[in-house]
Amino acid sequence: MKKLLLICITFLFVDQFSNAQTSLTKGDIVITGFNTDGGDQFSFLLMRDIDANTEIRFTDRGWAAGNVFYTASSTEGRLIWTHTSPLTCGTEIVVSVTSTTASTATIGTTTDGLDFATSGDEVLVYQGTDTNPTFITAFKSESTTWENDATNINDSRLPTGLTDGVDAFLLNPEQDNARYLCTVTSGIASGVRSSIYLNSGTTGQNWETHNTTPFSLANCTWSFACPVLSIDDTNNEINIKIHPNPTSSFIIIYGIKNKERYRIYNYLGIEILRGTATSNQNIDVRNFSNGLYFLKFEKGNTLKFIKD
Repeated sequence: MKKLLLICITFLFVDQFSNAQTSLTKGDIVITGFNTDGGDQFSFLLMRDIDANTEIRFTDRGWAAGNVFYTASSTEGRLIWTHTSPLTCGTEIVVSVTSTTASTATIGTTTDGLDFATSGDEVLVYQGTDTNPTFITAFKSESTTWENDATNINDSRLPTGLTDGVDAFLLNPEQDNARYLCTVTSGIASGVRSSIYLNSGTTGQNWETHNTTPFSLANCTWSFACPVLSIDDTNNEINIKIHPNPTSSFIIIYGIKNKERYRIYNYLGIEILRGTATSNQNIDVRNFSNGLYFLKFEKGNTLKFIKD
C-alpha cells in the first residue's frame, strides 16, 4: 500500500510540473505584424523564455468601460495559443486565422480564432481568463486613439495596466496591413521593444504599412539579450532575508541553513556576480551601479534588492 501511494504521489508531481506554465507580465510579448487583407494574420515576438504548455490568449474584442470585453458581436473571437515545448526569448510566431473557430500557428497549436475587420482592428494579448485577464500587450490599427469605451467591433480602450508606446501600440491613421521594419533586432530586449513600439499614435516610425496589400510576416532575424528574471519571478521565502535593503555598500543574508551557491543579476538579466554564501554573510555591492538586482540561489529561491 505504501509503495502504491508513493507511486501515485510521484505521478501527481510529475503531472503538475509537466503542466506548469510561465506567468507573463506586460511587455513580455510584442506584436510585430498585422494583416487584415488577403486573410487575417498577426505575428508576435517572445521577449522572455517561456515554459512548455504556457497558454497565451489573443482577442479582437475591444476592452470596454467597466473593464470587460465587448462581446455584443458574434463576428469577433478569442484564440488560445500554446506549445508543448519550452521556447526561447526571440522566437517569433505567425498566427493565421480563417474564422472565429479556426486558426493555425507556425509554432505551437491554437484553439478557436478571430475575425479582423477589414477596416482595421485590434489584437489584445493576455493570460488568465476572459473575465479576469492579465494583459501582456495590445495592438490597434483602427482609429486615431484608444477610445473611452468599446461600443462596436472596431473600438477599444487601452487595456488595464498597459501604457501606450511602452507595452501597447496604436497605428494612426488606420492601416489594414503593417509590419515592423527590423530597425533594431539586437542589443537588449528593452531596446528592441522600445524600437518596435516607438512613436505609437502615428504610422509608426519603424513600421511599414499598406491599406490593400498584406505583408509577409516574421521577416526579421532576432539576436537580442533576454532577461533571465522579471520582478514577478521573485520568491521571497520567509526564512531567507536581505538586510539592509536598499543598500549602498553591503547586503547581509539571513536564514540560510547550509552553504549555498548564488548569482546576482541586474534588471536586464545580466549576471553581475557569483559566489557561495552562508547565513549572516556580507556581500560587497559597493561597485554595483544604482538600480534593481536579483539574488538567485542554486536551490531556486530568488530575492530582490536595490543598490542606491
